[in-house]
Amino acid sequence: MTTIILIVDDSPSLRKMLTFILNTHGYKIINAENGQQALDILAEQDAIALLILDLDMPGMSGLEVLQTLRTQPAWEALPVLALSAEADPHEREQALAWGANACMAKPYKPVELLAMVENLLT
Repeated sequence: MTTIILIVDDSPSLRKMLTFILNTHGYKIINAENGQQALDILAEQDAIALLILDLDMPGMSGLEVLQTLRTQPAWEALPVLALSAEADPHEREQALAWGANACMAKPYKPVELLAMVENLLT
């Protein structure tokens, strides 16, 4: 069975790049362009194995998505990799405190991203 990853990022170019990297390594990707769309997809899809979540998005932020997920029994254990373009380590600390399993700063190296994804899925 193919592992399904949900990518949530408001940047089409970053979603495209992440999709390419992860598809190349055998993962099936579903994309969402904002937090609300991600929650809607999660409500419909029960086979998602990992959420890759941009923290800085307009509307519902990645931190708000995390807070919502961690209060829902169906999604409280879903692994979440938070991505942050901010140089501020406080944002990454907050994401981890709110339930992200790991956090990476953008830009990242594809090999580091793949290693993090594989680690979170095992």
